[in-house]
Amino acid sequence: MAHSAMPAQWNEDPSEQLRALRDEVLKQKEFPTHTTAAFMVKAWDAVDQLPPDWFPRERTETLALIARFFYLDGQTQPAIESAAKAVEAAVLGKHGDLEIVARARHGVALRLAFDFSGATRELVHAMEIARQRGAADWEAKLLNSLGNTYSDAGLQYEALALFERAATFFESSADHLSAWMALDNAALAAMRLGEIGQAIAFAERATRNWGDEPRNADERLWVVQGALTNCQLLIQVGRTDEAVERARSARAVAEDSETAVAREFAALAEAISRFAADTGNREAMHRIVDAADGPSSYWIALDAVIRTYEATGRFDEALAMQQRLLEFTRRQKSEEVRRVFGEGLSSEESEGAARLTRFGREIQKRISGLVDIAINQSLRAGYDHARVFRLGRLTELFASSLAWSPEKTEQIALAAKLLDIGNIAVSSELLTKRRNLSDGERSIVAEHTKFGADLLANGRLELLQACVPIVRFHSERWDGGGPEGLVGEDIPVEARVVALCDSFDSLTHERPWRPSQSPQVALHTIEMDAGTHFDPQLARRFVEWLREELANADDFVDLLDAEASGNEYIQVRNRLNQLMRKPA
Repeated sequence: MAHSAMPAQWNEDPSEQLRALRDEVLKQKEFPTHTTAAFMVKAWDAVDQLPPDWFPRERTETLALIARFFYLDGQTQPAIESAAKAVEAAVLGKHGDLEIVARARHGVALRLAFDFSGATRELVHAMEIARQRGAADWEAKLLNSLGNTYSDAGLQYEALALFERAATFFESSADHLSAWMALDNAALAAMRLGEIGQAIAFAERATRNWGDEPRNADERLWVVQGALTNCQLLIQVGRTDEAVERARSARAVAEDSETAVAREFAALAEAISRFAADTGNREAMHRIVDAADGPSSYWIALDAVIRTYEATGRFDEALAMQQRLLEFTRRQKSEEVRRVFGEGLSSEESEGAARLTRFGREIQKRISGLVDIAINQSLRAGYDHARVFRLGRLTELFASSLAWSPEKTEQIALAAKLLDIGNIAVSSELLTKRRNLSDGERSIVAEHTKFGADLLANGRLELLQACVPIVRFHSERWDGGGPEGLVGEDIPVEARVVALCDSFDSLTHERPWRPSQSPQVALHTIEMDAGTHFDPQLARRFVEWLREELANADDFVDLLDAEASGNEYIQVRNRLNQLMRKPA
């Protein structure tokens, strides 16, 4: 980021000057004005002028406050960058207490950028430090932030468990404001699951915990966010007049705030409430969506409008906005994947032994980032975290049984791991909706194969190019009934192989809407679908091969997900689960 000029030169002993700057940053963060954003950029630039080992405590405190302001103001990249600098300063100064704060700020900013695996890593790391230092209050705050990360990633059930844990701690320690915040977040997660009764219960419990006037920018934003959630819940149950009143209250709070996000959310709450109560129009809602400043605000606005259309029976308009949300999500997720890919790797970088080693490490890092994204998509769709590894290993073993080359076998195994990465562009509500999808909704979900293929095609890594047709055509049917309408041998053979392995793994594992089948029953199901869904010759070979493998190794299915235990993102999630099992 290009910084503006330093506001003043540091004197020979800048420690006092830095402390004064920190205090002013805190004041402006708590009570921002229209000039605060420019001030924060200058303050950040001033801190950057100091040698990195000078005054790490004051440096960390100042940068963490700057990062928090940028987050509140919806400025994602500055929030990420300033928080990362705060982490560096805290680590350099060995200030564990401030490292918790800095990593918390960094994790929250990464979530704003839809980098959910990166956010989880930072927040769990911070939580481990908090546990070591006995900072139970910070543990609970981090659980709340992790809950928001999981909720935004579409992992609502996991998010609810984290919010409940945080709220219980805050209630027991009489921190009523923090309890209110965690419970309000739980209400939003329950609403995203379609559990309206549970969501209202959380909202009412939140109100019983705290109802005071907000005192600073953070609290004003929380109140407005809570009002937006409550307005959507009230609309869902037909209490639109109450929603209008709640939105008016939120507007009054937002008017006292100089943060753009609070004003946007308050305007959105009022627009959807008035529309639902027949006192507003669709143009007002759409203007707010169009004017949303920042990707997170835009997504929240679209989501709220879609929910309002559905609650008022305007399903065609909801579908049109779903399509708009899909296009936005595609752009946003393409950026997320582009961050994983980073800069292109030139051929010069692969010359020489040392460069070749670095080249290989960089490629592996980028592939691992894609696998992390695929893990989240499996979890969103109701699978377990080992799904991508299990499917990759099963595909690899079956391809080997067909006497394919090691190179081709490796490529198809990677493609199987990344099979459903295109689901990243599909909303969680559509991906896990319990009612039958409409034709329009079904067509949106079906596009995940094309989007996933496009993501990999744009990845600028030769290793991924062989994966593209597999990801794109794995949902095709032998009889031509798939998304692209390919028939028989027009479907790439690799995609036909992956389709068999995908079906077996899906059938033998429980989903939110159906129980699992035994391996033998699943194989019988595949046999019945040979010639319609599957290539009949390949299906016969697959069933014969797998029956033999299952007969010779009782733990064959369990062995398929062995690779999952070595994945860093899964290890981080497991570390969080261990912390949850062992209360401080």
